[in-house]
Amino acid sequence: MRRIEYVVRRPPVWVRLLGASWFVTIGLLVGGAALPRANDTPIIREDYAGCIGKARYEHPVTGNQYQELVNALYACDVYEGD
Repeated sequence: MRRIEYVVRRPPVWVRLLGASWFVTIGLLVGGAALPRANDTPIIREDYAGCIGKARYEHPVTGNQYQELVNALYACDVYEGD
């Protein structure tokens, strides 16, 4: 009975590394594009526009409209304070 040997030729190392690096690159791009989208879905909360308008009306800061808006954002829990 004759013995049959199969010779498997592997591609050069640089070709295998190039292919593996493409898989890693594509994986990072897909993962980087998909993961930030996970936080885009808002949790059902109160109406932020209404809350901010109410907070700005109740606690106005004269002469500094930006500080007034920042205070309103903290009051509506848009930003968490320390």
